[in-house]
Amino acid sequence: MNEPKIRQHLRFRYGKDEVLMYISHRDMLRFVFRQFRRIRLPHAYSEGFSPKPKVSFGPALSLGVRADSELLDIEMKDGVWWTAEEMADNLARLKENSEPRIFALGLFELPAGAANISKAVKQCRYSLLFDGPIEPIAEVMDSGELVFTNHKGKASDQRKAVLSWEISDGRLEVHADNSERVLNVISLATIISERTGQRCTDMLRRSLLDGDGNEL
Repeated sequence: MNEPKIRQHLRFRYGKDEVLMYISHRDMLRFVFRQFRRIRLPHAYSEGFSPKPKVSFGPALSLGVRADSELLDIEMKDGVWWTAEEMADNLARLKENSEPRIFALGLFELPAGAANISKAVKQCRYSLLFDGPIEPIAEVMDSGELVFTNHKGKASDQRKAVLSWEISDGRLEVHADNSERVLNVISLATIISERTGQRCTDMLRRSLLDGDGNEL
């Protein structure tokens, strides 16, 4: 018989649309915590003079990128142990009490010993849409280095973080590393725009993946 876990850990899946893609990561978390307070979600708090919710979250989204499947891990209070039915009921309450433009998509229990989301995410999938023909986009992706130089003069080759890519339904779909090399999707879109003269009209992070490429 397995020893009981001291505390239950839940994973919350949510999305944000094109209106919220311009708010900061910190502001986004404030919106999510407000949802939790509305349903009185019994999560644990850190100790000290300024206790904070005991949560962990995936890699921050760049401003201007919307999301289909963001993840937040929640450590519950001592003595609180939600069943599958309670999780389903509280997910429904989260949906009813959600902030405008934030979409509650899932709430489920993490298995014992599972890595928290901040450590589990090793890869990401992005989808980009440009306002012109797709052929020049493919030519850029087929070229060699994809070097972006920031305002401080620091250069980075975004190619090194691209694990694979494809064109699907007129969009550029990118499978990217998020461990040793981290893709800056804004930089990638800027490179493509500069080389093709096209404007990127939509940037979406579709999913967060583990080291084997499985969706978390």
